[in-house]
Amino acid sequence: MQSLLKDTHNSEDYCVIANKTTLLKGIITQTQRVPSIQVHLRTDSINETVLCGLVNELPNGIDFLIGNDIRLRAHPLPDKVTEEAVTTC
Repeated sequence: MQSLLKDTHNSEDYCVIANKTTLLKGIITQTQRVPSIQVHLRTDSINETVLCGLVNELPNGIDFLIGNDIRLRAHPLPDKVTEEAVTTC
């Protein structure tokens, strides 16, 4: 759910550190507390200041991971879903 930015540079150069923290938990890892930062994100779908978690590590080649928090701002879900998901066991 949470968007994450890898701290590969001096974060003060391009973002504002918020007075908040975010709790993160991976599939098999312990919960960790990371600082929240404000960055201005500009894409074809969004042009606003967003809050992200600042982390030391992301998978190789990834510096910014857009989570559902930002994705749903740019592309909201429809008010009513017309399809049903079918699962089998």
